[in-house]
Amino acid sequence: LVQDITAEVALVQEAKDAGRYAQLLEEHNCDLILLTNPEHTILSWNSEATKKTGIKKEDAVHHNLFDVFPNLHREGFLTRLQEALGGKTVEVQQATSHYLFKVHHYLLVPYINEAGAVAGVLHVV
Repeated sequence: LVQDITAEVALVQEAKDAGRYAQLLEEHNCDLILLTNPEHTILSWNSEATKKTGIKKEDAVHHNLFDVFPNLHREGFLTRLQEALGGKTVEVQQATSHYLFKVHHYLLVPYINEAGAVAGVLHVV
């Protein structure tokens, strides 16, 4: 029995390419980028996050967002985070003392999984 697996091989290669692309985007971006799940656990932390915050990746990944950034535990931010978890992209232009101790802007982008459900939030600062 001979089976053509050309399409399957192409999909595997596409997934590998997408993974490399995501890694390059994460590591060679001038923005602080992190990904949290719906329970606010940090799943991903790029090198720029370490540069901008002084927090090491191993001290952030697998920890709660609010333990790493206690200043985020405020009503306004929590509302925006819930909006992102609800599927809405949220942009804030003039934030202070949220992620960084200087004026900055940030974007909260819903992370949609293959099933079409919100599986977390991408934080771009």
